[in-house]
Amino acid sequence: MTDLLLDVMIRTEIESGNPQAGLKSEHTITLEVETGKLRKTKLELGKSDFGIFEASPFKFQNGFPEPVSKLRGDGTITLSVTGTTATPALIFPSIDYRFDLVIDPSKGSVLVSGNHDAYPSYSISIGKPDNQVYEFKHENLGLGGVWRALHGDGDDVKIENIKSSFPALEIVPQMKKDETKPRPKRLKAGGSSGGGGNPFGFGGISGGSRGISVGGGGCRSTHWEGNTVVCTMA
Repeated sequence: MTDLLLDVMIRTEIESGNPQAGLKSEHTITLEVETGKLRKTKLELGKSDFGIFEASPFKFQNGFPEPVSKLRGDGTITLSVTGTTATPALIFPSIDYRFDLVIDPSKGSVLVSGNHDAYPSYSISIGKPDNQVYEFKHENLGLGGVWRALHGDGDDVKIENIKSSFPALEIVPQMKKDETKPRPKRLKAGGSSGGGGNPFGFGGISGGSRGISVGGGGCRSTHWEGNTVVCTMA
C-alpha cells in the first residue's frame, strides 16, 4: 500500500520592482499523513541580481533546522518550521520566520500561527504550490525600511490561529493485521443438508460422526473445534 504524503511549502520572495527581486527561499516539507512523521525536506535558495545564491558563508546567518511534526489523537498533524535566510551582501540582517501549523488532512483545514519579519513576502502552500493557506506581501520600503524590517528575530509580524483551507485528502483507514485474515464460517456437524438449505452457499454438506465433508469448493481449509467444523473461506 502506497503511503499517503502531504507537502507543505514555505516561500520567501522579494516582489518585482524592488532591489534583488525574486525567490529568496523555498522550503518543502513532506509529511506522512497516517503517522504524522517527517518523510523528507527540500530547500531551494534563490539567487541575487549578482548570480549569488541567497546564502551567507557565516553559519549563524543561515539556518533551516529539521521541522518538528506530530500526529495527534484526532488525526490532525502539528508542524513547526523555522527558517533563516541571509543576504549575500552581508550588510543586511537575515530573513527570519517561524510557523506553527495544525493540519487536518481529511477536512482540508489548517490553523496557522507564528511570526516573521516585515520583509520580504511570505507564503505557505499545502498540497500544491497554488493551494496557498497564508500570504503576506511586503511594502516598497526603500533600503532604510528594509533594514528596519529585517532587524531582529523575525517577530515584527505575529500570526495567531489564522484558519484556512486546502483540498482535503481521502484517507482510507488501514486494516489491522487480524482483519486481513479470512473470517471462518462455522457449521454444525452431524446430519446432512443439500446445497439449497446451506446458508453458506456450498454445493452440499454431508456428515456423520467425524466424517463431515464440505462440497462445492467453498472452503480453503476446514478443521474441527469440538462439535463444530470451521470452514475458512477461499
